[in-house]
Amino acid sequence: MCMSSAAPGNGTRLVKSGIGLLGAAHKAIILDGMQGWVDYIPRRRCLVRSIAVHANGNTLRPRRRAPKMAELMTDFPVRADELRAFYVPLAIRTVKNLRTCLQWAWLDIVCHYRRSRIGPLWETINILVMVLGLSVVSSAVIGGDVTDLIGYIGLGIIIWTAISALIMEGTTTFVRNASLITTSNVSIDCYVGRTVLRTLIVFCHHIVLYFLGLALLLVPLSWTSLLALPGIALLFINGYWVGVVLAFLCARFRDLEQIIRNLLQLAFFVTPVFWKAELVVSSKRAIVDYNVLFYFIEIIRAPLLGQVPPMKYYAVALGCTIIGYLIAVLVYQRMRRRLAFFVT
Repeated sequence: MCMSSAAPGNGTRLVKSGIGLLGAAHKAIILDGMQGWVDYIPRRRCLVRSIAVHANGNTLRPRRRAPKMAELMTDFPVRADELRAFYVPLAIRTVKNLRTCLQWAWLDIVCHYRRSRIGPLWETINILVMVLGLSVVSSAVIGGDVTDLIGYIGLGIIIWTAISALIMEGTTTFVRNASLITTSNVSIDCYVGRTVLRTLIVFCHHIVLYFLGLALLLVPLSWTSLLALPGIALLFINGYWVGVVLAFLCARFRDLEQIIRNLLQLAFFVTPVFWKAELVVSSKRAIVDYNVLFYFIEIIRAPLLGQVPPMKYYAVALGCTIIGYLIAVLVYQRMRRRLAFFVT
């Protein structure tokens, strides 16, 4: 990586070379039709050095070393007024980019299911088959009527599918868009918003099963069902900061994606998705009381089943939202400048 600018004297140029990025011992530089060779000294970290190269091939030693590239890339405003001046426009830009994110997300769905008759409804049919199978098995093992369990299990599976999609899609957001990140100046909130809104579109297709249950009188309908709307909003608002954090971390540490995938499979069985939390004995209530995913499921599922969730569930969801966005800001501040190097 070389940048050249004119320096005093005839036939002399000042060349700034990034050392350690290309990994080569020597690189050729064409100056005024003449070829000069610049020695690249291997170092542990990437340095930015100023080397004067004369047209006859002689090099001059730099007077002083420039700051390390890692330092240049991680320079970031940290004072309160500077943080406010940066993050307020960032939040405004994120809101303005929602339309672009929605267009990208819709285009992803269209391109993925092109030449298909029913498109993403194939995934909805897959969810329906899974719900029917789990309802029959749960009624035989745990007990109860299939018609009573199908609404509880069905909504649990639909919500869990959205949660798992937000997490797993978030881990690959930046890696999947590596070519755009390294070749364009598109704001990174577009990539995360694209992932979240694509999951929301698929969730809207899956929620058709709830209206099918209403038509078959498998789930009740009441004014309480409107409380599911703030629950859905909280779920996808939290999905945004989860996507930001996981996208950065998994771009930097590639093994983290597989770890999260395995933990998510374990979380499916310890979360009351297809079994009820009331069945857990008091000595083992910790797997429910300290399971954050359970609260996000219940603030959507309980209203759709005609129940009012306790205020504790909403408090936990709001607390996770505040803490999560603080973590996202810290991760963004720390890793934003080096993102292009993480995805390459």
